[in-house]
Amino acid sequence: MKVKTQQLIDRSLGKILIGINLFAARILGMVLKRNHSIQHPPNTILIIKILGLGSLMLAADIIAALRIKYPNAKLILLTSAKVAPGIKPLKLFDEIWSLEDQKINSLIISLTQYLFKSWKLKNLWVLDLEVYSKLTTLYSLWTCAINRFGFQLNVVNFRNRINTHNVFFNSFLPVEENYAQLAYCMGVENIVPSGFPAFPRSGRIKEKEKDYLLINNTCSDLALTRKLTKDQYTSVIHKLLELYPWKIALSGAISDFEENEIVIKSFSNSQQARLRNISGEFDLPEFYDFIYHHCVMVISIDSSPVHIARKLGVPFVSIWGPVNPWQMMRKESLIPEREKVIYYALHCSPCVHLSISPPCNGNNICIKEIDQNQILNSVAQIIPALHS
Repeated sequence: MKVKTQQLIDRSLGKILIGINLFAARILGMVLKRNHSIQHPPNTILIIKILGLGSLMLAADIIAALRIKYPNAKLILLTSAKVAPGIKPLKLFDEIWSLEDQKINSLIISLTQYLFKSWKLKNLWVLDLEVYSKLTTLYSLWTCAINRFGFQLNVVNFRNRINTHNVFFNSFLPVEENYAQLAYCMGVENIVPSGFPAFPRSGRIKEKEKDYLLINNTCSDLALTRKLTKDQYTSVIHKLLELYPWKIALSGAISDFEENEIVIKSFSNSQQARLRNISGEFDLPEFYDFIYHHCVMVISIDSSPVHIARKLGVPFVSIWGPVNPWQMMRKESLIPEREKVIYYALHCSPCVHLSISPPCNGNNICIKEIDQNQILNSVAQIIPALHS
């Protein structure tokens, strides 16, 4: 099931169910008079984040902080089956409940099964990291958890009458800062950076000894306006082959394989020998291993490889258009010599997350106006900072 289909279901079905459940929640709240204080530690914390591996990477630090704050609590993640393998290597959760969301009937069945499981959990807290979803808010309510934490903003103001604890989602602040505010609301005092246990930064291979530059021009069907044009993409690859000795890996999902093959075939035979289409070649843990052990740096549009590179400590050049990068990461947390951000901040950007349809109707000038030389210059500026 495509992301846009899931969003349509959330908006349409969610509106109907919200009206019914608001009334029921209000009545039960008055009758039961439950104590929603956070003074009594939870036995289990269920964290809901259905879509967005990159967003979960951004939330990793607060999840690690929750584990430190509540060492005896079991941490469970409810997420899409496509996201689950990517977050498992961070070893943040005791259990991961994977939703089979390819078809509506399988999604309903798996949601129902996990709802029954949640009813068996005593002293349960639920943390809903979805910002705009109606259905995840309802699912949080249906678990009957003693405490339910989530974001509040105008488009989901009904959460004030469903969740027990809400934090305002400030779209002018980085997502990481909004996540941190939720953690503080749950009793966390300190948040420190976390990483991949299997990929320690101190043990990484010297970057100049690696053999690939990784370039990524793929993202979910939710925001295709983030992608470089074919001319931009091929032009950058051509210059990278000309300027540097490394091979180039073109990443993506299995659905991106044919598109990357077309790009590769546009090059000469000698150039093709230095290009590798890894779309769908690896599962996510293998992809992390490939980046960590084989990639000099990652060059990517706004997509999960940027956040993966950050967690792995691999240098990156990130290219942003319809999303403001400083909404997704703290500027002060970047290492300027090794982590570069390209963003033109046109008058219509950011639009993703703020508009259902982009104001450009798909003519993403925020990306099309990016000069390939700026991408190449950013790569060149990182080279002196590579570990040798």
